[in-house]
Amino acid sequence: MRKPIFIAGYLVVMAVVGFVVIPKLVLRPARVQSPPVARTATPTPTAVATPSATPLPLSTYAAGHLVIPSLHVDSGWVPIGFLADGKTMDSPAGPMDLGWYNFSDQPGGDSNAVFSGHVDWYTGAATIFQGLRSPGLKEGDEIDVSREDGRLRAYHVVALNNPDQNADASPIIAPTDIPTVTLITCVGDWNPVTHEYSNRLVVVAQAPKD
Repeated sequence: MRKPIFIAGYLVVMAVVGFVVIPKLVLRPARVQSPPVARTATPTPTAVATPSATPLPLSTYAAGHLVIPSLHVDSGWVPIGFLADGKTMDSPAGPMDLGWYNFSDQPGGDSNAVFSGHVDWYTGAATIFQGLRSPGLKEGDEIDVSREDGRLRAYHVVALNNPDQNADASPIIAPTDIPTVTLITCVGDWNPVTHEYSNRLVVVAQAPKD
């Protein structure tokens, strides 16, 4: 996941001397010149939504995990954000790292929690999202978030898109009014000169409101 996707449609207010910044959905170039992708992340404690009057089901997974049953993914996440320029989105450091963008909603919350991971790696090592390319997900497939309150929120895939790497990414990271999980990785043609993929795979899954 290499080249930034420029976000033209939304303005994000950054906490820097009052400037309005247009963010770029990037995935920072790899430290080595080859296809990117994601070390298993240690679960990172995260804040969670207050349990509702109708509790979510109890989770059998460790707290703070993203689970994709059909792809055998069960991973904690590492908070990541923007690079020093304040508008380029960072990417996970290693092939099995799952990144959660800390400017998006808390995983398991009531809006849009955005994750990214690599689809391949320059050494040929296994990666967190290699299964998103093959066998992949389809509409209706389940994605779960085990929350810090011990509850499990189950989402189901509602959309899969393959935008160009330079497409407007504002809708991808924008808040939503229903519980949403968005997964981002790289797909398309690999350019050995620029070390970038031509497209992004964006998977959107949603859950009922409590």
